[in-house]
Amino acid sequence: MILPVFAVYAQTLTGTSPGLLGLALGIYGLTQGLFQLPFGAISDRLGRKQVIAAGLVVFIIGSIIAALSSSIEGVILGRALQGIGAVGSTIMALVADLTRVEHRTRAMAILGVSIGFTFTLAMILGPLLNAWISVPGIFGSRR
Repeated sequence: MILPVFAVYAQTLTGTSPGLLGLALGIYGLTQGLFQLPFGAISDRLGRKQVIAAGLVVFIIGSIIAALSSSIEGVILGRALQGIGAVGSTIMALVADLTRVEHRTRAMAILGVSIGFTFTLAMILGPLLNAWISVPGIFGSRR
């Protein structure tokens, strides 16, 4: 949701440079990618729902940190935690666990389409929400 408006918003943060702006945008995907396999293994042992719940808590903490931060470094930390807390692959594993083999392809397709639709909707709503509640509001705070 923040992608279309983040570059403009980041100029209001202390310490912003082009490199740190890129890091703030990219750190989410990097940490998400790094933690997917370990979280998958942990969810095999502890259960999907527990890992999903823990991931959502980490994601919320990251959102709060990013929303309340007045520096680019704080936003980078918040975005890193959001990426760590993103549990998409664990949700896919849960869907696979909960569906019979003959329905699994359809369930995964519905999940994939939902993710794509949500991403597209976020690109449209991001600028609208920014005009209404600003980027900190998108993160969950009205700083």
